This record gives sequence, structure tokens and C-alpha cells, in this order.
Amino acid sequence: MKKLIDKYVAGENNRYVIKAAYILRDTVKVLGTNSGVPPISFAFFYDDLDKPKTGGTGHTINVCERNDVPFLTQQEWMNWLE
Repeated sequence: MKKLIDKYVAGENNRYVIKAAYILRDTVKVLGTNSGVPPISFAFFYDDLDKPKTGGTGHTINVCERNDVPFLTQQEWMNWLE
């Protein structure tokens, strides 16, 4: 991941570098930073129900799980819309 981040900072532009930037962005959104971005206290996700917890959304869900951040997927929150 570090090499991908270094490539992103250097201005390289390919699908892997862009995906790494999104994963980094979403991780920062969950955990916050020392420089002023506060961590989240809850998350809502729209996950791929055919392949749950995969891809970027799956990564972010895993970050929430590892850091005890509660979350809901559409399997739970869509019931509120009925």
C-alpha cells in the first residue's frame, strides 16, 4: 500500500493508484487524523449483497469492525424505509 500511496503523491494515475487513494480516504474518514479530522462514531453502508464485504466498501467495513465503530448495511437500514 505504501508504494501505491507514494505513486499517488508523485502524480501517477492508474486504476490501482486511484483505488489506493480511495481506500486511504475512507480509512481516514473512519479513524480520523492527528491534524484535525475527527473519527466517526457510526457508519452506514450500501454493500454488494452478492459479494458482501469485498472491494473498497468491504475494506471500510473491516476498518470499522477492527476499531469497534458500529455500522449498518442496507439489510438493516432499508427496513426503516418501509
